[in-house]
Amino acid sequence: MKRNDSDRQPIYSVLAPLYDHIMRDVDYEAWADYIDDLIQLHTPYSEQLLELACGTGSVSLSLGELGYYRILATDQSRQMIQVARKKSEETDSPVRFRPMNFLNIQLKQTFDVVFMVFDSLNYLHTEQEILQLHNEVKNVLRPGGFLYSTTQHHATHERQFDIWMEKKGWSTTVSDIVKAVSSMKVAAYIPTASE
Repeated sequence: MKRNDSDRQPIYSVLAPLYDHIMRDVDYEAWADYIDDLIQLHTPYSEQLLELACGTGSVSLSLGELGYYRILATDQSRQMIQVARKKSEETDSPVRFRPMNFLNIQLKQTFDVVFMVFDSLNYLHTEQEILQLHNEVKNVLRPGGFLYSTTQHHATHERQFDIWMEKKGWSTTVSDIVKAVSSMKVAAYIPTASE
């Protein structure tokens, strides 16, 4: 029997209960520490963080453990947000979770840092979508704020992550951390006040 498109559930709705198992090889603590170091380097005054496409919230929950950020983590999948909220409740985390499409950020609050990791940018397939995301982020990013994202094809930035890991005395590399995610690369973008 052929299924109609209307019968299909969005992929992450189906994956939500399995997502943490699929991503079990990702060292979220290391990624959170790396993001924290980038924040301290570029915008050390930062308090308010917004994560886009947070999945089940593991990176934000790890950043929340540091105790000095106020974090709102968002994802388009309500099922992923449900899993994230459950994890947050189980750990008594202050991180807030909200379903939201990153191409339609409807928040009155502004943030010092906006971040999205694990190739979330790859969901954008047109120049118009990329520009729309940029404009949405610009509307909620404070002047001098920091947008951080991981994406593919930035080997130089991947090496920067590896060097950071080595400086911390850890032998893990990006390829070790991201066994479940192919082609993990790191990129950072810091908008200027005039953008």
